Formats: sequence, structure tokens, C-alpha cells
Amino acid sequence: MPGEEAEQCPHGDLLGLSGQASLVARDQGRVPEGVPQGRDECRVPGAATGDDHLGDVEPGTVVGFNGGRTTTAVARHLAARSDLMAPGDDDAVTLVTNALNIAGEMVLRPHMRTWCIGGVARRESYELYGPYASRFLDDLHLDLLFLGVNAITATGGAMCRHYGEAGINAEMVARANRVIAVATAEKLTATVLSRICPVSAIDILVTDASADQSAVADLEAAGVEVQLA
Repeated sequence: MPGEEAEQCPHGDLLGLSGQASLVARDQGRVPEGVPQGRDECRVPGAATGDDHLGDVEPGTVVGFNGGRTTTAVARHLAARSDLMAPGDDDAVTLVTNALNIAGEMVLRPHMRTWCIGGVARRESYELYGPYASRFLDDLHLDLLFLGVNAITATGGAMCRHYGEAGINAEMVARANRVIAVATAEKLTATVLSRICPVSAIDILVTDASADQSAVADLEAAGVEVQLA
């Protein structure tokens, strides 16, 4: 019985909140208690949550997010936008993610249609990866992808620490009309194990105003529009 399933679910009380639009209005981007979060407090370059980027998201837009503290913060800002809280499914923003924590938060927002890419879960990042995740993406299209990275340079491209996550993130990039990478300043001078994509696949990078100016200049020379928060 549906009621019995809800009682068995450890977050069954949260499921009951999903039909209450007032939750979103009260929330203003905060997370309901009991929903999995990242290990550290989310920090996001301020420009990534401004009208220049989230303002492009309209009812019916398909938006992708990979995992990470920065992309989680951007997703929360998007979910809190009152102008997207339309009642009908046809007007809903569709959010596609391979991050369990982002999916767990967004499914509670009645104005968001949440698609979670299946696969093997990585406890360090909550990201799902593997052949089933890739197969899931075969027939999907993303209007916009917010891409979190562990490192990004003009020569190395966008990178992450785990090769499996790099593969599924690359699939998401390939299926997106527009890719906005979001990264804190220290990631512009770092390198890690696996490349997600070359910088030629990234339309915009949003980072902190404190970012290394030489690294910023190299990225701009490579054709990336860099916006400093």
C-alpha cells in the first residue's frame, strides 16, 4: 500500500512536504532537514546565481547539474526562484542530475521535474556513474549544463578526481546546448587525475574575483568567456 511504503521510508515525513508549494517559498534555497548534503558548507561564485545565468532558465527549460558543492549551491538558488513555481507539469523546469544529494533536494520542490541519472553511487561525492548512467543519457537533451570541476586550465581542460565521474560528466557536456562551468578560484591553478572535456566545450566559466589573473588570461585566450564574481 502507498501509505505503508511511506511509513517505511526513513524520510517519509519529507515526502509529504513535496505537495506543499509553501515549502519552497519559505525555504529560500535552504535544505529541509534530513536531506543528504555535501560534507562541507556550499560556496559558490556569486555571478553563477545571478540573472545572467539562472535568469536564462525559463519554464520548460531542461537544466543539467553534475555533483559538487558549487553546483549544489547553484541548484538551490534555481529552486528558490518564485517565477518558476508554476503549477503544471508542462511548465515545470526539468532538472537532470547524476548527484543523489541534488536529486534528493529538488524532488521536494513541486515546481521542479527531477530526473536522476542511474548508476553506481560514489559516497565521497554522491555522484552516480557507470555504463547504466551513460545509457540513460543516450536519448536526453540538455538546454543548459552547470558543470562543477575539481580543476580547470586552458591546457588541461575541465577535470575531476575520479575517472568514472569524468566519463559521465563528459556525456552530460556532449548533450548540452550550453555549458557553464562554476569553480572557486583555487581550481584554476590545480590539476587532477581525469579530464572531463577540453575548454573548447565550455561556453562560460564563472569563478571568484580572486582568481589568478594569468590563469584567467590563458582561459580567455583559449576562447572561454570568464566571468568574475
